[in-house]
Formats: sequence, structure tokens, C-alpha cells
Amino acid sequence: MKAREQRERNYRDVFRREYEILAHAENLEKDEERSEADLRREFSSLTKGFRRLLDTASKMTRIGDSVQRQLVETQRELREALRDKDDLNHHLTELASEKDEYLGFAAHDLRNPLSNIIMGLEMIVEDPNIERNEWSGIVTDSIDECRRMLELLSNLLDVNRMETGSMIWDYREFDAAESALLVVESFQKKAEKKKQTIEFDEPERPLSAFGDPQAYFQILENLISNALKYSPIGSVTKVRFESLSGYIRTEVVDEGPGLNEEDQGKLFEKFARLSARTTAGEPSVGLGLAIVKSLVEAMQGRVGCRTTLGHGSVFFFEIPTQQH
Repeated sequence: MKAREQRERNYRDVFRREYEILAHAENLEKDEERSEADLRREFSSLTKGFRRLLDTASKMTRIGDSVQRQLVETQRELREALRDKDDLNHHLTELASEKDEYLGFAAHDLRNPLSNIIMGLEMIVEDPNIERNEWSGIVTDSIDECRRMLELLSNLLDVNRMETGSMIWDYREFDAAESALLVVESFQKKAEKKKQTIEFDEPERPLSAFGDPQAYFQILENLISNALKYSPIGSVTKVRFESLSGYIRTEVVDEGPGLNEEDQGKLFEKFARLSARTTAGEPSVGLGLAIVKSLVEAMQGRVGCRTTLGHGSVFFFEIPTQQH
């Protein structure tokens, strides 16, 4: 339990520092009044902040190694005391493997962008003749890397909360269509950047559902985000609804590449690496659909996908209309 709490604290610490540095960098990008000397001092401060983040990421890896040693020792003791409990040992092995996958993925996906950011900021600090447009590009790239790391850390925290049972739920009745419209509106600017359109099939009456409105919001965010990432420029993504017996179904229809049979088999797994690629180089951490599945099932719902390779996909989820 202590290891889990330490991991949660590390994720929170990196998440907090990342958010503060991102806000700092965005303010720098907008501020055109500062002197060159002030800017170099600010960039030097940002570099130090990212070095601290890199140190924290390394500590996370060392903590993972310590947990691994404890798990190996625990498994050895269990095998000696419970030799006939093969299922238990198998489960522990799977947990250890999954833990390694989490920490390895997090450390790798934090270390690389952090190193890139530090290298870029050091260029600004060390080169007295760097042009404003050049360092402005470095800052913009750094902000994009920060957003990617924030998404990764946010997803890891969500997975950790759900698996440790520390997720706080707010189950109640809410209007699914009203919540969905808010999500669609929040993605309009992102869609416009790729000349994409999001069509919202507004129902004639409220769609009363029972669950956690924030979880519903997060589910739909993940599905729409994926649809935009994997669909080509100029495509249309549709959000529509269907009332079923005891459930409200929400569908996200995209014009992406579709999925082959192998991809469909691992679609909702954690860190799944699919053959499809984003159409504008957008990052994908491989946790979104796993989180979607966990959130839907926690609300006693169902999730699935209909897809044909080369002809897009329809991702859908169903949540109850009343408390089960």
C-alpha cells in the first residue's frame, strides 16, 4: 500500500510541477515586453524546473525497481507456503508485469520529452545571438511536449485511482445529451485546426441517464479526441444517441482508417499499440480506451466498437437510465 501511495504522490508531484512550468512558459510566449536579459533568466529558471522533473521521473523508476524486488520476494514466500495456489501466483505475476509496464512506459514517455525541452531551453540560454522567432519556436514546441506529458500523467493517475479503488464517484441522474453537447463544443477549435467538422445529432427530448456526469464527460472526451486524431483533414465526426431498453447509447462515428482484426482484439487493453497512426502526428499514450472501458463498466454500462478496415469506426457506450 505504501508503494502505491508513493507512486501516487510522485505522479501528483510531477503533474503539479508540469502544470506550473506550462503556465510559466505560456506567459513567456505571450510577453513581448521583457528585455533579453530578463528572458534569459526566465529560460534558465525553466531549465532548472525541467531538470527537477527529470530527477523525479528517474526516482519513479527507482521506486519501481524496489517494488519489483519486494514482489519477487513475496512471490517466493507464497510459492513456499502455498505451492498448490497456482492461480494466485499467476495473478501476482501479472500484476508485477503490469506494474513494470506502467512505470517503464511513464519513465520513457516523460524522460524523452523532458530531455528535448531541456536541450531547447539550454540553446536559448547559451546562444546570445539567437533570434526571437527561433526561441519562440522552441517555446512553442516545449509547450506541446508539456501538454503531452500532462495528458500521460492525467491518464496514469486515473488508471491508478480506479485500480486502487480511490476514485471518487458522483452517481446521479443527468441529461446525457446536455453533457455531450458541452464536450462537442470544447472540441470545435481543435477540429477546425484540421478543417474537420463535428456533427451533433441533438435529440428531440432530454436523455435521462444514471451515472457519474464527469465520468460520462471523460468517456466522450476520449472517444471524440481519438476520432479527430485518426481521421483525415476535412473529415466529419458524428455524435449521436439511441434509447435502448434501460440504457442510453452514445455513438461517435469517425471517418478514420478503421481497424483490422488483430487491432480489434486488443482495442480496450492498457498501452495497446495499434497499427493505425494519427493523421497529423498527434501523440497517443495508449490508455484512453482502457480508461473508457473502466469508467463505463464502473457505471454498470457496456462499451464496444463496430469497424471495417478502410471505412471508419463507430465507438459506442451504453449507460443505465436508472440506478441498478
